[in-house]
Amino acid sequence: MNDIIAHLSAYEVVELIDLRDVSRDLFAERENEAAAHPWLMIEVTLTKAGRDALLTAKLVEVARRRLYWSHAETVDCREGALPSLTKLTELANQVVDAALMAVLRRKEGAIPNGASAPQSMIGVLHQLFSMSRDGQRSVRSYLSSHEGLSHSALANACYALSIANTLGEDGHRTADLRAARERARIAVTLDPQNALVLAMTGHVFGFALREFETGEELTGLACRLAPSLPQAWDFAAMNAIYRGQVEKACEFSQRAAKLGYFSAYRPLYLSSMAISATLAGNHKAAVDLSQSVLSRLPGFLGVMRHSVVSLCALDRERDAHEMIAQIRALDPRFCGEEIRNPRYPVPSEASRELIGEALRGFRSTH
Repeated sequence: MNDIIAHLSAYEVVELIDLRDVSRDLFAERENEAAAHPWLMIEVTLTKAGRDALLTAKLVEVARRRLYWSHAETVDCREGALPSLTKLTELANQVVDAALMAVLRRKEGAIPNGASAPQSMIGVLHQLFSMSRDGQRSVRSYLSSHEGLSHSALANACYALSIANTLGEDGHRTADLRAARERARIAVTLDPQNALVLAMTGHVFGFALREFETGEELTGLACRLAPSLPQAWDFAAMNAIYRGQVEKACEFSQRAAKLGYFSAYRPLYLSSMAISATLAGNHKAAVDLSQSVLSRLPGFLGVMRHSVVSLCALDRERDAHEMIAQIRALDPRFCGEEIRNPRYPVPSEASRELIGEALRGFRSTH
């Protein structure tokens, strides 16, 4: 339950009342009527059932007494063992994912698509992690038009990350980088203990600003503060890629994907696995992962660029040709000469070399 509370608090989209504290009338202490009547209740129970134990989690709409979501697992307790930490972590993350989707539907009216303008901060986060270019711009538009969010660490981190997610795709790159730096700095200053904020700003410093030590420090702290937060490990994996630590990137990205197994944003976590696999030379796995990501997040240029390398390595020339054409429809600069430009947005020098080599080799055979 502590993990559930910590993770939901990091998202800053709900007010939480911990009913485990029975010494106070927590509802009576709410300052407004709405907060005194919670919408959703999270209930986690562990009950003995013969030689086994039943671990159950529920989301219940309080006013309607309607079961919104539930999950139950049987745990073998014949040796006297309680559920493992891994099992409890998996359950906690499932609860968080289900709760966030419930809040998203309530605040946004439905699950937004890439072209939808966010109506709330949970909508902002959804667009941010869904990785569409239109979604990134709608994030900045929403945050710019809500002055009250200027003092929110998460809102500033979201703005900075949206710039990193579209780096090189819009004009005024220098101005964008200045804005990303300032927003990331403000976010960390406002809440240096929010693991989600630290993970997001760590990615901004590592990828967009190329300040690798700062990025590593922030993502590392995020992982220590919230070791079961998938975003922390995903952005830590990407920062490892920036520093050329491919083995560590593979380890971190696998951990992120496992922690976020039931998350709506698992394709984002698989993207770092796909890129890491290409850099590690595991090209069959890289292509399979890339296809999985792109089926959910079409137009994810970072994944597409690295997929070209793996497709060429597997001698899948027709598929590589099609992927290059798709990339150039979104990024006309995608060619060997541009890739050599240090300002072209790729994660690392290893990426630059491999992608450039694949493009040059592909051109020489066509």
